[in-house]
Amino acid sequence: MAITREFLKHQLICGKKMEDPDLVATNLSPAGVKDLLRKDLDARDPWNISSCEYEQKRLHAIMELCLGGRTLGDVLEIGCAAGALTERLSIYSQSLTVVELMTEAIAKAQERVNNSDIIWHEQDVCQMDLNAKYDTIICTEVLYYIHEKERLRGALENIVQLLRSDGQFIFGSPRNAVCRSWGHLFGAEAVLELAQSRLRIVDLRRINGGLPGQDCVIAKLTRR
Repeated sequence: MAITREFLKHQLICGKKMEDPDLVATNLSPAGVKDLLRKDLDARDPWNISSCEYEQKRLHAIMELCLGGRTLGDVLEIGCAAGALTERLSIYSQSLTVVELMTEAIAKAQERVNNSDIIWHEQDVCQMDLNAKYDTIICTEVLYYIHEKERLRGALENIVQLLRSDGQFIFGSPRNAVCRSWGHLFGAEAVLELAQSRLRIVDLRRINGGLPGQDCVIAKLTRR
């Protein structure tokens, strides 16, 4: 039975008590997952990103890899959630484009960032239609939602095609064991293994917060 990231992250990642374990062992449909995401997005601090030390470490690692020794240039963020990373990227990027599947997430991020220069697209990472190339592409906490290897391979190929020859791709995901405990097939190690046919890893960080679900990988990759 699948355990959804949304429920676990809300209950466990920042140390909250799980009131009813039976609720976790629920195989939710994609529509059910979206319903949970909508409820979390309605919170004042979705997923406790602003108040959770683990989430702050994760965001810091992403920005550290993004900025290490270079400017961000033209940036594409795939999956904006509530806009915590979008807010940081908007400060350092020459231009910022955001691709997000959920209308509610875009609205929440726009409310937080309030930057009219950001370009927003409501699109699926597997079917992106963008007439541009980017110096920096960031995709974190997104790709493990894809459960078919060929669709995942296609999403990675889409990212490669949008990345400039000297560009950088910042990827982040919980590790395989965490994702599998949530009912997802492809965690960080699995995605990176697939990616290495087209991309090479130049830096990698592991963030572990010591609680269930608090174990992720942030990696910087470039084109081969």
